[in-house]
Amino acid sequence: MIKLEGKLINVFTQEGGTNKKGESFDERDKIQVMGAVELPNGDVRHELFTLGVDNGRDYEPFVNKTISL
Repeated sequence: MIKLEGKLINVFTQEGGTNKKGESFDERDKIQVMGAVELPNGDVRHELFTLGVDNGRDYEPFVNKTISL
């Protein structure tokens, strides 16, 4: 199991459209979480993760707060 913990930066809906293969897809809700990735040398790299979610409205109250997934 993977645990992602970080600050919820953004909640948005990606428009539907057509991919490079010509297949159409519906709009979908996404969230962006700023997390810290520990490097083998002990340093930390901050990275923005964009994840698909079922309902973006559920996450809106947590914008600018630390969440765990």
